[in-house]
Amino acid sequence: MALGDHFVKEVRRLRALVGLETGDMRAAWEGYGGLLKEGEHPDESFFYLAQIAMKQQRFDQALQLFARVQEAPYLLPAQDAMSRIAEASGDTQSAMKLLNDLAQRRPRMAFDVARYRAALLQRMGK
Repeated sequence: MALGDHFVKEVRRLRALVGLETGDMRAAWEGYGGLLKEGEHPDESFFYLAQIAMKQQRFDQALQLFARVQEAPYLLPAQDAMSRIAEASGDTQSAMKLLNDLAQRRPRMAFDVARYRAALLQRMGK
C-alpha cells in the first residue's frame, strides 16, 4: 500500500472518530462504512457502526454488527452490548448465555468475562 493510500484511510478513520465525538453520526457512519469497504479496521468499524445503530434505536442492526466483531479490544465490549440488548428485552437467559459462550470460546478472556457476568447477575438482583 502506498503511503498516500494509508494516509487517506487514516484520515477517513479520524473523521469517523471525530463524527462520533461531535455527534455527527452521518459522518461517522460514512467513515466507518468506507473503512469496511476497503477492509480496514473491521472490528473497530463494526463496533462503532453498531454503537451508532444503538443510538438510533435500530437494535436488530446493532446486534448484527456487534456479532461481526471478532477480536480484542472490541470483542468483549461488543459481546457485553449484545448481552445488554438481550437483557433490556427481558431475555436474561440469552444475555448470560452470550457471555458464557464467549468465556468458553476464548478461555483467555474468561476472567474478564466473569466481571461482566457478575455485573449482569447484580443487575438481575442475584
